Amino acid sequence: MGVIRVLEAAVADQIAAGEVVERPASVVKELVENSLDAGATRVDVHVQGGGVERLVVTDDGGGMDDEDAVLCFGRHATSKLVRVDDLRALHTFGFRGEALAAIASVARVRLVTRRPDAPRAFSVDVVGGRVTGVGEAGAPRGTRVDVADLFWNVPARRKFLKSPRTETGHVESALLATALCRPDVGFSLVVDGKPVLDLPPVVAPPASTPPSADEVRLALLQPARIDRVVRCLGEHLRPLLYPVIGATELLVLSGHVVAPVETRRDLQGVQLSVNGRPVADRALVQAVRAAFRTLLEVGRQPIVALDLALDPELVDVNVHPRKAEVRFVEPRRVSGHLIALLSEFLATTPWLIGDGAARGAARGTLWPRPSSSSSRSAAPTTAPTTAPDDHTVVAAASEATPGAPARSIDDDLADAARARVKEALARFHARALSTQSTEPPTAQPGWSSPPLSSSSSPQSSPSLPLSSSSGRAGATSFAALRVVGQVGGTYLVLDGPTGMVVIDQHAAHERVVFERLRAARRASSSQPAPSQPLLLPITLELSALERAALDAPDVVNELAAHGLDVEGYSHQTAMVRALPPGLDGRKAALVLRDALAELAATSRTDALDDRIDAVCARLACHAAVRAGDALAPVQIRALLEDLDRIDLGAHCPHGRPVVRTVAFGELARWFDR
Repeated sequence: MGVIRVLEAAVADQIAAGEVVERPASVVKELVENSLDAGATRVDVHVQGGGVERLVVTDDGGGMDDEDAVLCFGRHATSKLVRVDDLRALHTFGFRGEALAAIASVARVRLVTRRPDAPRAFSVDVVGGRVTGVGEAGAPRGTRVDVADLFWNVPARRKFLKSPRTETGHVESALLATALCRPDVGFSLVVDGKPVLDLPPVVAPPASTPPSADEVRLALLQPARIDRVVRCLGEHLRPLLYPVIGATELLVLSGHVVAPVETRRDLQGVQLSVNGRPVADRALVQAVRAAFRTLLEVGRQPIVALDLALDPELVDVNVHPRKAEVRFVEPRRVSGHLIALLSEFLATTPWLIGDGAARGAARGTLWPRPSSSSSRSAAPTTAPTTAPDDHTVVAAASEATPGAPARSIDDDLADAARARVKEALARFHARALSTQSTEPPTAQPGWSSPPLSSSSSPQSSPSLPLSSSSGRAGATSFAALRVVGQVGGTYLVLDGPTGMVVIDQHAAHERVVFERLRAARRASSSQPAPSQPLLLPITLELSALERAALDAPDVVNELAAHGLDVEGYSHQTAMVRALPPGLDGRKAALVLRDALAELAATSRTDALDDRIDAVCARLACHAAVRAGDALAPVQIRALLEDLDRIDLGAHCPHGRPVVRTVAFGELARWFDR
C-alpha cells in the first residue's frame, strides 16, 4: 500500500490557514480588503482581547445574496477573476478566494450580508470550517463578519501570539497601512469598547481622467489628506511632511516624504504601496533607502508614504501567501526609476527653504520643484542621480509662487533677538574653553555626555569628560600616542608605533558612554540610575506598537533603571518626567521611540542583559559627540584617556569600527617607496 494520500479537507484548510492567518491582524487585513473590493465607502473594525476573543468588520459595500453568502466560505471561491488571463491584470485586493475559508477553519464565524436591493439580510454561521446554520436577519446594506475564538481548535497557534495590547497594535498598524492607500474610504477602530481610530473619508477635488499632475498635487495638499497621513505616520511629523509627485513613462510616484531630520531606527516608517495595494517589498524599500543614502546617519531609516502606479500587467501580486510582496516584470528598471524620481525631489531640499506641507497647504501655497535640468545641476554630486536612459520627468511640480511674503517688524525683532543670543552663546563657549584648558570639568561617573551644540566650530564644541588618571602604558595606550589632529571634523589621526591610527570620534565616544552606562547599571542593579527630573513633562505620541511595547512587563522599570522616567498616559501617548543627566530634552522623543523599537523587537526569551545593552546603546548613541563636531585638543586627549579605561573592543555598540590602523609599510607603497 502506498504512503501518499490526499489530505482531509479539515487538515488542508488548517494548513491553508497557517499561510494566510498568522495573527488577528491578518484576519482584519483580509476582511478589510474584501470590503474595499465590494465597493465600501466606510469600514468599521471592533476588536476585543487583541482580536483573539472577537473581532468584527462591518462595511457598507455591495453585499451578497443568500447563495453567494454560503458559497464564499468554500475554498477558491471568488468573484474577482474567472480566467488565467485575469491574473495578469488584477485591479482588486483579493483574488484567490481562500481567505474566508482559511479564517472559518480556525474560528467561529458569523457573516451577515445584504444587497442594496434585497428586502432583508442573510446570515451564515461557520464553526471550524463547517456551516452550522443559515437564515434571514435584519441588517443594513453591506456585510458584517464576526470572528470569535480565533485558533480555538489550534491551541498551539495561540502560544505564539503576543499580549492583547501587542496584537491590537498589529491590528491598528494593518488598518492604518490600508487607510494610507485608500483616503477615499472612512475607517474606524474600536478596541474593547473604546474608540481608537476615526478616519473620515477624504473627498477628492474634481479631477480629470486620468488626473493631471497639478490635480494630484492639490489632492496631496488637502488638509484632510494631510490629516490622514499624519494620523498614520505620527502627529509630530506634520511640520516635516512634504508632498512628492513625479512620473516617467514607466510609473507615477506620488505621496509624502518626511524631512530626513526626523528618522527611525526601524523600517516601520517606510509605508509603500503599488497600485493602491500596501506592500512590504524588500526591493522597493532598498530603492527608497538608496535615494536617501546621503541624507541619513548610519543605521537610521527614512519615513515616507509613497504609492507607485504602473501597468498592472507589469506587476505580479500572486507571489506571497499574504500578498505582502510583489514581483515586477522589470524589477531593476522599476527600482531605477523610483530612485531617480525620489532623488530628484530630495535634491531640492524643500525642508531647508520653507515650512512643511501641512502649513503650506494652510496658506494655499505649493512647494516649488525645479525642472529636470535645473534639479540635476543643483543636485549634490554624491546623490544617486543615475537613471535609465528613457527617464523623463513629466509634471514635476508647480513653479515657485512669485514674490515672498513681506517681513513684519516682529520678524526683524525676532532676528535681532536670535542674533544677540548667538553672540552671547559664542562668548559663553569661548570662556568655557579657556577655563577648560586649566580646570577640567567634573563629570558624573557613568553618565558623561556632551551638551547640545548648534555649531561645529571650536567655540561650540561639545565637552567631553576629562580624566585624571593615566591611561594604559605601552604601545596599546591611546593617550600615549601623539595626536596629529582632527580630519573632516570626524576622524582623529594619531601617530602610532607601527602606523597611522585613525579613530572615529563618534563611534569612540559612543563606546565610552555605552561601557559606562552598562557598568553603572550592572554594578548597582538594585539602585536606580541617576535621573534628572524635568520642570515640565514631555508628552509624546507613539505608534500602536510602540505604545504596546511600553506596556510590556518590566519595560517601564527597565527604562527607569537607565534614568528614563516614562509612563503611559493614554492609548497612544506617553509622558516623560525625567531623563538621564546630559541627555537633551529635545532628544527625548527620538531616544524613547528608538528604545521602544529595540525592546519591541526583543523576544520574550531574550536575556535581560541583551535588553539592557539595547537601551544603553541607544542612549549612548544620542549622548555621544557627533560627526562634524570640532574638538579642542584637551577634549581629544580626554577621549583617548577614556578609551584606555574601557574594554574597548573593535566596534561601537552598533557594529561600526572605532579605530583603524594604516601601517607605515602601506603608506610607503602608496608613494612607491
